[in-house]
Amino acid sequence: MSWFVRDEGSKIYDFLYYATEPAVYPVRWLLGKFGLSGDSMMIDISFLVTVILLSLVQIFLPAVSF
Repeated sequence: MSWFVRDEGSKIYDFLYYATEPAVYPVRWLLGKFGLSGDSMMIDISFLVTVILLSLVQIFLPAVSF
């Protein structure tokens, strides 16, 4: 949601924020440690990194045998 104009009164905004923030926040925090947060960059790339990481987990998880 950091890529769009914030409308905090919107129910769609609230839903998307609360549904994605638990997965995006740790990545945003880690990127902030390296100076790559949305504050220092033009756009916040934490959501994109999160999607890529979740895609990699989805690909490699079936390969792991328990």
